Amino acid sequence: MNDAKKAALAAIDEKKELVAEVADAIWDYAELSMQEVKSAALFVKALKTEGFQVKEGICGIPTAFSATYEGRDVPGGVGAENDPAFAEKVKAMQTGHFNDFLMPLYQGPAFNAGSTDVGDVSYQCPTAQIHVAVWPNHVPCHSWQVVSCNKTPMAHKATVHAGKVLCAAAIDLLEQPALLEAAKAEFR
Repeated sequence: MNDAKKAALAAIDEKKELVAEVADAIWDYAELSMQEVKSAALFVKALKTEGFQVKEGICGIPTAFSATYEGRDVPGGVGAENDPAFAEKVKAMQTGHFNDFLMPLYQGPAFNAGSTDVGDVSYQCPTAQIHVAVWPNHVPCHSWQVVSCNKTPMAHKATVHAGKVLCAAAIDLLEQPALLEAAKAEFR
């Protein structure tokens, strides 16, 4: 693992209490799909507190937002502050609110339909998704048992782990152009 990835994953660990706090609050709000007003406001507040510039109401969705980390001459991006050449790669990939490697993937052998709230968002803007264990084995999906697990240390740990996986994947895609091209080709 390179230094940029180690630093990024350590930074995620430093914020694990904040992640748990935000996740627990969202669990308490229990808002319906496309009506996540309190949840969106909490995310926006947390991001602004961390120094992000936030644009609200993007993609025609009142509760949707994008966040960028500015305030330096280097664009936001994993490891960009440490490597000017890397910063240029990040800047070249930025288009609108999303990098082009995060486009929705609706066709191809890797598409695996499921039932999540992200489905609503994916009709409006690009998304990426992974699966992590937030409840014990053999707990039936869409059950009260699943709901009861979502505000536990197991779920908090899984959420931080998911953040690390997504972060590491973004670093790999930025540092390995051939990997990015292969992913794009698979989903065309």
